[in-house]
Amino acid sequence: MLDLEQELKQILGAGRAARISMRLYGFDGRGGTTLRQLASETGLSYERIRQLSTCLIREKAATHPVTPALDRAIEIIAKRAPAPAERFERHLATGAHQRRTFRLEGVINAAKVFGRPVRFSLARSFSGRVVYVPSAVNSMLALKAAKKQVKAWGMARISDVAASIPSSKPVSLDDVASALIESRDDFRWLNRQLGWFWFSQFGRSKVGNRLKKILAVSNPVALREVYAALAKDRRLAWFGPPLSVFAEFCSQIPGVQVDHRVLRATERIDRSQVLSPIEKRLVRAMDRHGAPITWKELVNACGEAGVSKATASVYASTSSLVRKDSRGIYRLVGRPASRSSAAAAQSRKYDAAKTAVVD
Repeated sequence: MLDLEQELKQILGAGRAARISMRLYGFDGRGGTTLRQLASETGLSYERIRQLSTCLIREKAATHPVTPALDRAIEIIAKRAPAPAERFERHLATGAHQRRTFRLEGVINAAKVFGRPVRFSLARSFSGRVVYVPSAVNSMLALKAAKKQVKAWGMARISDVAASIPSSKPVSLDDVASALIESRDDFRWLNRQLGWFWFSQFGRSKVGNRLKKILAVSNPVALREVYAALAKDRRLAWFGPPLSVFAEFCSQIPGVQVDHRVLRATERIDRSQVLSPIEKRLVRAMDRHGAPITWKELVNACGEAGVSKATASVYASTSSLVRKDSRGIYRLVGRPASRSSAAAAQSRKYDAAKTAVVD
């Protein structure tokens, strides 16, 4: 049984025109090339290359050759799309269809030349070349929507991705999930029943960045406290996955452990690498004073550290690093405060209020 390259080579025959056509259309498995590149390789003019290849291809296509290897390859790709193109090329290389890697651009060109229906398309995405079936869920749109949500929140939900795909008819959640699973090798379920997932190799996200900041300041820290701190952040207004989903997300992040609802960084996180300049000053000021701290003490400590009262107010109310225990009482997320210290802070707050009234 001939493999795909052998089959196409047998159809085109021998000679210069056949070699040029094999290279131009990608029938040699290398994906094809341009007239400019081929002219540089052969020393022929663009027009001469076009004439040779066009005449030969028209002549061979008119004979309606039998192409079992090409037909098998097209069928396999159409059935298993969407998926990264490299996955099919590896299959063709290791299967009985092809003894070495055969780029899919050559498969598409061969199908068009010999009149075979092509039920799939090849496109480029941020993660590489992707094969998808246009008649099913638009995998590229699903991937784009999922990428946007995972980049923002670290995780996403299948139903939210489906809702963001423009379509004249309802989109099947199973089709969306299938498209994402097949399109990225780093797709990971967080809760399959609820439809939550993430991309383990996606990189940085808003949630992931803030989680690192919290663990850089306090390690270990209670899972619920981190969850509440993230939900408070003004830039994460949408954030609201179930706590169990968030726990699973944290457990899958490299360098983070979840043990009995407590988050722990396995290695020390350098504050200077993850905190902003203002966050460094704020944390340093609160560390120097100790927990908990009253609003007036926080303003004074921040002022000594070079942080204005307005900036301190914004960070105290919106930053995921600062927790408000009660009115006018603050501490860093993850920093324990005993009852006696909390009571002492309340007493200092009331004394400061009385002094202000007297003055």
